[in-house]
Order: sequence, then structure tokens, then C-alpha cells
Amino acid sequence: MPITMRAPVGVTGRGSQHAQNLEPYFLSCPGIKIVAPSTAYDACGLLRAAVRDDDPVLIFEHKLLYGSKGMRAESGSFDASSENT
Repeated sequence: MPITMRAPVGVTGRGSQHAQNLEPYFLSCPGIKIVAPSTAYDACGLLRAAVRDDDPVLIFEHKLLYGSKGMRAESGSFDASSENT
């Protein structure tokens, strides 16, 4: 059954016990693909691939990704993408 569901997860300043990460619950469900992008750039590509997939895909996006653009820009971050080579 082709279906793609997006859900916001992660802590935004309340403490680790309130992270509300649902990924572990769905890991034991057979046939469901789980995606957790690390950048806004990754989220765009993974969303497009998930929509084209014939299997159910759950996309768990960290709340801090909303409003960001492109690759990670903070100082000290490691960029392993092929865009900057």
C-alpha cells in the first residue's frame, strides 16, 4: 500500500524526557520503511523518494529542521555532502 506519512519529533528545549520520538514503536512493524532526515536538504530528497515508493513510508522530521534551508550552516558542523566538493 503506497502511503507516506510525515511527523514532527524531537526536543525543542523542554528536556530529553519530552522528546516524543515515535521511531522505536514502528521499528518492529514489518513492511514499514522509516526515514529520519538530518538536514532540510535530505528531507526534500527523502520525501520525494518516499512519495514514489510503493511501500508505506514514515518520515520523522526533527522539529528544529522546520524553517531551515539547505545544508547545515552552524560553525563546527561536518558536511559530508557532495555539493561542497
